[in-house]
Amino acid sequence: MKTCERLRKIKALDRYIESQMNQLQKLESQALKINASPLQVDKVQNGSCKKKDDLYIELMATREEIEEYAAKALREKREFRKQIAEVEDSNARTLLQMVYIEQLPINEICERFDGISEPTYYVWLRKAEKLLED
Repeated sequence: MKTCERLRKIKALDRYIESQMNQLQKLESQALKINASPLQVDKVQNGSCKKKDDLYIELMATREEIEEYAAKALREKREFRKQIAEVEDSNARTLLQMVYIEQLPINEICERFDGISEPTYYVWLRKAEKLLED
């Protein structure tokens, strides 16, 4: 995978991880509702009866899948952090960290680098990204 593709993917991981965590919260909320309902009540879905235990098992299986997807995304992000940490140039390493891990806005990054201009930011970023290439 080319560096620029990998970087775009890594930048999107935070949003993906957050969405997976939100889904987990919704599932936990649904599980609480199922547990709170009277024992003899069955749920109906698409014209067929679903027992409360069946729904709970489906929720748990879905939860396990979501946790697996989130864990995979976290491993990818951790691996990318490791690659950034191995960059020898400290300015490049710091810049990559700010852009792809912290996801700071450009103006804030420029400010932290003693007020560099945006064109300078882009030149530095491209040089830093080249240091990550395999």
